[in-house]
Amino acid sequence: MRNRIIAGVIVGLLLTVGLLLFKNLGGFNEVTFTTIDEPRLVLQGLTYEGTPQDDGVRDTFKRVGEEASRRGLPLFTLYYVEPAGKLDTMKVFVGIETEDALGGFEQHEFSADFGIVAHVNAHRLVMPGPNRVKSKMKAHLMGQGANEPFIYLDKIIDPDSVEVIGLINR
Repeated sequence: MRNRIIAGVIVGLLLTVGLLLFKNLGGFNEVTFTTIDEPRLVLQGLTYEGTPQDDGVRDTFKRVGEEASRRGLPLFTLYYVEPAGKLDTMKVFVGIETEDALGGFEQHEFSADFGIVAHVNAHRLVMPGPNRVKSKMKAHLMGQGANEPFIYLDKIIDPDSVEVIGLINR
């Protein structure tokens, strides 16, 4: 009987510590939304196609990330094909928002009639995944009677703050 009580106290303490840690890391923070009229983004960056474990993806993020750091700009990502596992093929564009032509970088311009921005603020260990954020975004848009975004761009502001931008044509 005494062992059960001790085990129960230990389990209760572990759950309490886990919940407090989750809360402190922002695990209970809500995703908030704002809208933008006629968004236009001009991004300079690089596209990587291959597997997630290949050095090429790391090099792509490093090269664009260094340019972003030099300019004090956030990093944008656009996943054309998201990998389901380490050996699956992925295709991602990594860029920064600038109209300056950068040598060796591709330019992509995105515009729409309307946009929605999901603001996510939490430590990356407890941050909701991209599919969960997209689902919340779609539910929010359905409540407003708006169309579903035709493209999603991730804007990585810092390790604890990400914006998911959905572009919508009416």
